[in-house]
Amino acid sequence: MMIQTSKPGSSSACQLAFSATSVALCLAMTIDAMARVPDSEQDYNTRWRTLPQRNTVRPVDPNVYVYNARFERNFKMPHEWMSDRLRHVDAVAWRVVPDYGSCRWDDERLGCERVALRCEIDLYFDHGDHGLPWHVDAPEFWDSNYWSSSYFLSKALRKTGGTTAMKQSSLPAQPFVGPADGKPMVWSRLSSGPGNDVRPMALLSYDRSALASTARVSLAGPCDDPPAALVLAPDGEAMAGMDRHFLMITLPGSWQERVAHALHEAAAAAKPAAAATSNK
Repeated sequence: MMIQTSKPGSSSACQLAFSATSVALCLAMTIDAMARVPDSEQDYNTRWRTLPQRNTVRPVDPNVYVYNARFERNFKMPHEWMSDRLRHVDAVAWRVVPDYGSCRWDDERLGCERVALRCEIDLYFDHGDHGLPWHVDAPEFWDSNYWSSSYFLSKALRKTGGTTAMKQSSLPAQPFVGPADGKPMVWSRLSSGPGNDVRPMALLSYDRSALASTARVSLAGPCDDPPAALVLAPDGEAMAGMDRHFLMITLPGSWQERVAHALHEAAAAAKPAAAATSNK
């Protein structure tokens, strides 16, 4: 007996002998094919790293990426940002973004800093290899009205439509829970600086199907140094033994160097602007 599994609307098919192993392999091949950027779509370098045409405006991608070989292949990403040392996650995208400023009195004079920075990070998890422990009541999509790195990935694989209603979904206190005990788990970052300080990361957004077969989790945290690792663990136990972690994502040194360079550039650009606005 033969089985045929094909992508809806596609003429290509996966035909294998009927057995549990071959059916599983067939389905895995079909899902992987559906998760790839179509051949007709340009690669990342062509879309975002070439000069725009005359009289056109194009956003500049602020993200510092690292990803595995599958993500590079499926999303037509540059090979230079691929790392075979990345584990437990398919891709990481980090960026510096403007944040709310602040005002304070100093020697009878009010000074306002209108140019502040915060750092955001997007994590991409393949449903098959890197599943996450979602709370049973966590909605499919929760967004705090911000722009993620998904915009710069494949247009064909991005989710479209229906997000307005999803944004109004209520969010559990923590959408991630321990698989065994059901206790809430939170994200933290381990500093790359002396002491490997542990700092909490705020959940900005998530989409359990942001891209074909891929979930996105977006976090915000401090900008003092590049993170050395990201940890999902019970609240207050990020530094506990590995048996208490659901996962630890160790970030490659080459990626940390690129993040450090981006931090230096962002801080240098912000200082003159902050000085100008505080004197107004």
